[in-house]
Amino acid sequence: MSWADKQLKKHKIHKMVEQAMNTEKYKEARKIDQQQATLRALCRFCFLTCEYLELKHGYKKKGLQNFLKFAKARVVEIGEEESGFDDDEKYYLENYNFDVLGALGLEIEKGEQE
Repeated sequence: MSWADKQLKKHKIHKMVEQAMNTEKYKEARKIDQQQATLRALCRFCFLTCEYLELKHGYKKKGLQNFLKFAKARVVEIGEEESGFDDDEKYYLENYNFDVLGALGLEIEKGEQE
């Protein structure tokens, strides 16, 4: 197979992959995958928080349930609004001079405002 044939074949494959990635079915599958990854991350955080509350502050079942009820309500209240995230970040900076993201060693990209 000549160099030109290889390049043509590579281009055709690239074009087919690009077309597949632009289908609604693929986009919906990616959206579901991203939502599931977000939920797993949230659950991991809640487990870590429950562990901390139990081990360091003696929380039992009722206290852990109260925390999770509070956390769920806040997540629902804030939803996917970036402003809620930004507001929380500013609150801790202004009131406690505490950079939560910096303490975690994270730098979060600002989402697109809709």
